[in-house]
Amino acid sequence: MLISSPQYGNLHLLPLDNDIAGNHWPPGSSAYYCEKDFGTIVIRKYNAGQFRIQYVLVNLIRTISFLFKEEKPQVRNRLVLEGDFWMKTKDRQKQQIKSGQLLLLHAGDREETLHFEKEGQYVFLDTMYSDAFLQPLLSSFPSLAPFIHHAPSAKEQRKIRGPRFALPETTRIAQNLLQCPYDPGLRRLYFEIKMKDYLFQSFILAQKSGKKVNKLQQEEQEAVYMAHRIILSDITRHITIKDISGQVRLNEKKLKRSFKQVYGMGVYECLLQARMERARELLLTTDKPIKEIASLCGFDYLTNFATAFRRYFGDTPGDLRN
Repeated sequence: MLISSPQYGNLHLLPLDNDIAGNHWPPGSSAYYCEKDFGTIVIRKYNAGQFRIQYVLVNLIRTISFLFKEEKPQVRNRLVLEGDFWMKTKDRQKQQIKSGQLLLLHAGDREETLHFEKEGQYVFLDTMYSDAFLQPLLSSFPSLAPFIHHAPSAKEQRKIRGPRFALPETTRIAQNLLQCPYDPGLRRLYFEIKMKDYLFQSFILAQKSGKKVNKLQQEEQEAVYMAHRIILSDITRHITIKDISGQVRLNEKKLKRSFKQVYGMGVYECLLQARMERARELLLTTDKPIKEIASLCGFDYLTNFATAFRRYFGDTPGDLRN
């Protein structure tokens, strides 16, 4: 990936030590950074031949635009994990990309301009695929073949490329990749298995027409997205649907119905999923006591946490850690 900006020209990325980067990826992955008065860019890369992964973290102290250019044309997914920004490719108008959204980018989209309007942290995960990696799935998703094999029409691009809010399972797989719980010797196999699942989930999303979501009024959609951000902003809070409804200015009935339409789960299901995934991460990557992890994930009592965890994962917190 080549990065440049009108103010700074081509940015030179320096190698970053794996210990500083916090590497949970397979052997052979690498990390780079660039630090200037605009802030810092950190990129972690892993190339497995048939697929590539790039984790990009942009930490800014001022408004700025960057041109990101891929050296090799490949179909790409981009999952935004944190921060809202604007994006423009060569053949598309500028569009806002929100945290939690997933885009499917055509191989011809080798470069795009990303505009960050304010200081803050922005994180996204790019995954790229070879034709050999894509081919086995295309027989099950024939509607995506024109998009994959040749330059699609404008209508096909609008229908397939999104952006759309990622399915919960897609986000879960991405977090698993970023915090791989296995020893280095098993990580290559783990990544290969997970990447196939990740691509499958993204194809499911791309194939959807989005008609149900499109029927929602714009104000309703924005309220649902805001509700989602409120839930994930602090998973320790015991927030009620009534509280969220008041904050997003949408009545409870509409909020519950529209939230499920957009995210495929209820408000409380979303909160529980976030708590369970955070608990799993802490159990596997820290030595914090289980009681402390329960508290950090919004549970006042250890027994309630253990029961919820076992129902969600099929194992107790202690079993998973062992």
